[in-house]
Amino acid sequence: MENGVLDTPILLILFNRPDHTKEVIRTIRQVRPKRVYLAADGPRPGKPEDIEKCEATRAVALESIDWECEVKTRFQGQNLGCGQNPSQAISWMLEEEPYGIILEDDCIPNESFFWFCQHFLKKFEFDERVWMVSGTNMNKQWKPEQWDYFFSQIGSTWGWATWSRAWKNYDYHMAGWANPQVQELMKNMLEPLVYKVISMEYQYTYEGYYKGSVWDFQWNFTRMMNSGLTVMPAYNLVSNVGFGEEATHTKGEGKIARIPRKELSFPLRENPIFIPDFEFDRVISFADDQRLWNRATRKINTLVQKVFN
Repeated sequence: MENGVLDTPILLILFNRPDHTKEVIRTIRQVRPKRVYLAADGPRPGKPEDIEKCEATRAVALESIDWECEVKTRFQGQNLGCGQNPSQAISWMLEEEPYGIILEDDCIPNESFFWFCQHFLKKFEFDERVWMVSGTNMNKQWKPEQWDYFFSQIGSTWGWATWSRAWKNYDYHMAGWANPQVQELMKNMLEPLVYKVISMEYQYTYEGYYKGSVWDFQWNFTRMMNSGLTVMPAYNLVSNVGFGEEATHTKGEGKIARIPRKELSFPLRENPIFIPDFEFDRVISFADDQRLWNRATRKINTLVQKVFN
């Protein structure tokens, strides 16, 4: 905790889950930020039940912010989807702010997550080597006996933070991936197994296989193409509770559902090594192997249908 005041803005991305939204804001209330940005997607076509759920979610969000705080809203009348709505919402906040914390409605942080993000947003505000601060450690913990954070080439966006200086490079369409030289250089930069996993995700995204339902693969690619590092916590600070049949991407429980959280103590033990932990990146690339397998299977089924239809 820096000085007991969280003066970092928070963006909360919403859709149609009022209960999850209330739970996230309950954790945000612990640190009482001065500015909160609420970005809510609109109801999906052909899903009349979304209308009531979306309205309830927005009402819960506004009612739950009961401390002195400036609240800005971006409530969509139509559905933009899981790709455009989050990416546009992040741009919306970072056009107004030099940096900020980003949470989605199913990502529940502990209190130390906010102070962890604020600490590094200020520490590395003008350091072009660092592009992101992540709160989710999918391995639950990583070498906590050494220091309280380390650097990664990857990092998770289930509770994270960044700067406008980094986000301005974001390209939703991933135009850079079409360049064979970029692919070759990235292949040389990463371990073979890590590149195999990541390149498949990038190719699917670039081809439009996900039909506009992702934004984070593009952000991951943007960071990698610019050698941007991610600050990772030694312990996991955020749990994703959005797993289930109604979820878009996290229908199965998998290994990374509801990862336990652990509070970090402050002041943090500073890490003098400014090199990404390649061992962690290799391990974490396969942490969600079941979801990757499911995506690969769906890709094969899609190709088969194209051949026979």
